[in-house]
Amino acid sequence: MSAFILIGIGCDDIFVFFDIWNQEKLEWLKKYQNKLLTESKFYFIYFNKLFISLIVDPNMLLNSTNIHNNIPSNQQKKNPNKLKRSSSHQLFLFKHSEEIRKILLSEEALIEIMSNTLKHAGSSMFVTSFTTSAAFFTNILTNISFIQVFGIFIGTCVLIYFAITFTAIAAFAIIYEKYIQNMISHVLSMCCTDFVNKSANSVLTKLDYRFSSVCRACRHYIFGRFMPLIIFKLRYVLVFNFLLIGILGLIGSFYYPKLNVPSTQKTALFLKDNP
Repeated sequence: MSAFILIGIGCDDIFVFFDIWNQEKLEWLKKYQNKLLTESKFYFIYFNKLFISLIVDPNMLLNSTNIHNNIPSNQQKKNPNKLKRSSSHQLFLFKHSEEIRKILLSEEALIEIMSNTLKHAGSSMFVTSFTTSAAFFTNILTNISFIQVFGIFIGTCVLIYFAITFTAIAAFAIIYEKYIQNMISHVLSMCCTDFVNKSANSVLTKLDYRFSSVCRACRHYIFGRFMPLIIFKLRYVLVFNFLLIGILGLIGSFYYPKLNVPSTQKTALFLKDNP
């Protein structure tokens, strides 16, 4: 029982960490794209102004070196053809997976992604781990010794799981991004290229694609449109019903018929007078 509880809690922490890790990778790519777009606009505006100035005053071409010196120092070090390369880079940034991998594997990118991941995932993971361990630690108040030991053991393991997720799992995420994922992609490309090419036009592949598309559309409709609409329209009914269920549960647990300690070792699913 302890193993199943700990496995469930550990999987939940790992899922939260990697979910935020993937979101932060996408956010970093968007920032990188916006940075390139900003630099492209800078060069476009600069050369556009230079072209207009040359039309108005052709002698300004002789002073183009002085105009070039007016560019900020961080832009002088870059190639004047940055406009063309940046805009072209913008076009294929999200079309080539290898280019995205090279960008994400830079040390600057990994450090920023990891810091943002720990910053956003750390607080939520700590709150959930702390409250779960505190709930198990409250079993110390009971007089039954094995329940006390069970609460102390599970509560301590939950906190240890949090520390492992925050350190070892985070380190594994970087190792996976830099080495393991690249190795897996190479192995799959060598072993499965012929199989994928042969089955690309098969009937099963088309059926699988259609089935996945239908499932994805159903998921988007249920959780993106239907459920929010139901929750918004029936918000008062839902709150009242679950509040009523909670009150009835408290009455049944503490007033009538109450929760009682079993008087026998056997588990009775029905009453004695039940036919």
